[in-house]
Amino acid sequence: YTYKWYFDEKELFTLLLERFKTPVPLNLSPVERKSFLDSVISKIQIKILIFLKDWFKLYSFQFYTDSKLEEMFFELLYLMFTHPDTGKWIHLPINQLLSDLENLNQRREENVKSVLKIAALPEIFVPLPMILSYSHLLAKQLCMVDIENFKKIKVSEFYKKAWNKNSKYVDAPNLTHIAETSTKLSRLTSYLILMNKKSTIRVILFQYLIDLCEQLVRLRNYNSAFAIYLGLSGPAVQRLYPSLIEPTLEKDAKEVYQTKLKQLFSSSNNMEMLRAKQNETMIPAVPYLGVYLSEILFMEEMRDYIDEEKKMLNLTKFSLLSEKIFRVSQ
Repeated sequence: YTYKWYFDEKELFTLLLERFKTPVPLNLSPVERKSFLDSVISKIQIKILIFLKDWFKLYSFQFYTDSKLEEMFFELLYLMFTHPDTGKWIHLPINQLLSDLENLNQRREENVKSVLKIAALPEIFVPLPMILSYSHLLAKQLCMVDIENFKKIKVSEFYKKAWNKNSKYVDAPNLTHIAETSTKLSRLTSYLILMNKKSTIRVILFQYLIDLCEQLVRLRNYNSAFAIYLGLSGPAVQRLYPSLIEPTLEKDAKEVYQTKLKQLFSSSNNMEMLRAKQNETMIPAVPYLGVYLSEILFMEEMRDYIDEEKKMLNLTKFSLLSEKIFRVSQ
């Protein structure tokens, strides 16, 4: 689902509808026309509806803030349902999607009521159990923000350690912005736990942030996931571990934090686990830049030329650099 790199939802729905309305050749007999509808057109239409079902599962959260997108989706279903070259089989998948859309609207009304309740509380950062269900929404929002930031990175920002100099705000503004944003996210994570004096609230929030970090890993956003993990494992928060983890933290959250997250973000062997995970992950993904920047720093220390007369370029260095930069920029 990398269509967001190329066009928006309106263009996607338009292309899907055009494909759904694939015309039947005019020179066919009635028997041949029916055979073509059953063997070709129906298969195309079924694949499109399966795609829409999967799209709805991944991106229906956008309906919360974009009513026009919801209207476009509903109109697309209506045009598909009323298309003359569809059989009765279409009733079931269309009705399922409409039912999912109705359930989403009901949940949206319930969420609005819950948000109003949370907003009325005296402590704006109090993590109540009712907000634990929002972790997947926040994770997706973080992914959207990170993707937009990563799309702005220019290849020149990786040249000659531009992000590591005093002029980094001029030579590597986007890399610097991403690094500072991750630092702020880590500090915010620690602050949310430390600013609450009640141990029960700290435990609930600690569990919520673990769940958020796990959701980000599932969405392949290792940049924000690592930032939140650093906030959870900071020195100040570690002092509270006896009251956060051992007595009251749920077993599933404890297992996720102490095994899955701790192993993935371990600093042993130069972050070997995270490095391997990012290398094997298929795009789209948001990598933790620190892994690649440390490798690029090491490569920059290699000689530009292999001879003293500086006539023969060190192709090994530049090929390795281009490979790493391409890995980030893709």
